[in-house]
Amino acid sequence: MQKATLKEAITFIKLQCTMPPEHRMSVLMVGTSGAGKSEAPRQIVGDLFVTLNLNEEYKEAFTGINYATPGVDHVTLLLQTKAKELFDMAEANPADDVMFQLEEFLQGDSEMQKAAAAVLNDRILVGRKLPENVIVVANGNPMGSNCGANKSMAHVINRCAVFHIKTVPMDGIKWMISQRLNEKVIAYLSAKPSAMFLSSDPDGGKDDEMLKLQLKRAANECKQMPTARSWTKFAYCLDAIEKSKRNTSDEELILFASSIIGEERAHDFVALMNCDIPDRMALLNGTADWPSNPYEEYSCIIREAKLTDMGTSEAVAKLLARVDPEMVSVYLDLLRTRLVNEGNIVNPMKVMTTWPGFKYLIGDESRYGAVLGA
Repeated sequence: MQKATLKEAITFIKLQCTMPPEHRMSVLMVGTSGAGKSEAPRQIVGDLFVTLNLNEEYKEAFTGINYATPGVDHVTLLLQTKAKELFDMAEANPADDVMFQLEEFLQGDSEMQKAAAAVLNDRILVGRKLPENVIVVANGNPMGSNCGANKSMAHVINRCAVFHIKTVPMDGIKWMISQRLNEKVIAYLSAKPSAMFLSSDPDGGKDDEMLKLQLKRAANECKQMPTARSWTKFAYCLDAIEKSKRNTSDEELILFASSIIGEERAHDFVALMNCDIPDRMALLNGTADWPSNPYEEYSCIIREAKLTDMGTSEAVAKLLARVDPEMVSVYLDLLRTRLVNEGNIVNPMKVMTTWPGFKYLIGDESRYGAVLGA
């Protein structure tokens, strides 16, 4: 089966935005939990999206939200509510792309899938044509992954573009960087990308089979396991612990982490987190050596990308001139993300080149500069 990276699927979705509505294809992304199938497409449209979860089982009554068994009435009511929200949003933003996101498509019961088929196939929702500025994206977990997926209908699948998403750890790490998640989590996963999914295959060839086994074991034994989703949740939890300034012991932190990312990764994470990271100013002043431990290296790089300013840029450039070029690339990517987040900077690299000391970083005496010259 041909696999696609999340980035390739997103590129295809962006392509649909440029096509006339009558020629657009709905896109269905199939992949394991926590692979970014929900979050990544939303980056295309920002806040302009409406989500319909096909696995929802509620209906709204006059007294509020009541839970009920799915049925024809439930499907009609749910679709009408979402349709109004979508049409209103599309009408209010005629010059922008609006996304209709069908979550857990393969987890939906047959009635929900049949109801959504008209959206995927013919761009029709509750008897009305979708507005021209709407794009349709669906996602779901594959059968056999122990995530409750149902059989899909051939005539539906045949009329939309289907992407089976690879599990690529670095895609998840880059997203975490763009969201400025906890630095310790990013440093750990940057040093050990395979820990994102508890995979030991560096080429990813066995990732899917390993994940299926892990999901089955997790369900049978009620155990947590690492995914992009669980690491993200843990990053927010770690932020809360650090901001509280609570004196949390290693044993307690391992317990908290185990409840989210699983016991094995929790022990490994806490052990690495306790590494002795060199003092920043000692590194810049040359009184401390650049670390050789990958976790410590990434920690220093992430810290510099967050703290470098006009006053320290020359010292940072001179320091990074002696560092592995791969680390420098990570630093530049992080710094670019930070500059974009801090202001409306059209070309953050143009700002970089005007900083004192940047010439050291791209000069012939720099390891990074030598790679650029080659």
